[in-house]
Amino acid sequence: MPARLQFFEPASRWPYQIEAWLLKYTKGRLTLHIPCGLSKVGDVRADIDSCVKPDIICDIHHPPFRPHTFDLVITDPPWSNFSKQKWIHKLADLTKDEFLLNSPAMMYRLKNFTTKIILITRTNKMFIGIWTRYARKYKIISQYS
Repeated sequence: MPARLQFFEPASRWPYQIEAWLLKYTKGRLTLHIPCGLSKVGDVRADIDSCVKPDIICDIHHPPFRPHTFDLVITDPPWSNFSKQKWIHKLADLTKDEFLLNSPAMMYRLKNFTTKIILITRTNKMFIGIWTRYARKYKIISQYS
C-alpha cells in the first residue's frame, strides 16, 4: 500500500521586520519553530520540507516531541491547515509557557491558556502582521526528569 502523500506549500520567509521582532522575542528561551520555512528563528527548527534544511523533518500534525518540552512554540502554518484545529492543540501542548500562532485573523480557545493579540506595525503605523499569543495560566516547571 503506498504511503499517504503529504502536500505542503512552498517555503516562505517573513518580512525582515517580523523576523527581527521574533528573534528579539525568543531571546533566552528554548524555542521550537514549526513549520519553520526559510526563517532562521528558533533553537529547534522543524518542517516537512527537507529543502529548507530544518533541524527535524516532521509535519505539524505529528510533532515528535514530548509535551512541555519548549519555553516557546512558534507556528505560522499554511492557511489550508486551519480547516481542522486538532494540530493547534498538539503544538500548544509542546510548550511550558507560550505559544505564538500567526493565523488568518482567527482566534482559537485553548484550555489553560490566556490569549492576547499582537499586531506588528512599522514605525509609520503600516500593518505588517497579526499574531495570537497564548500564555499558560499555570507555568509548568518540568514534567519529565
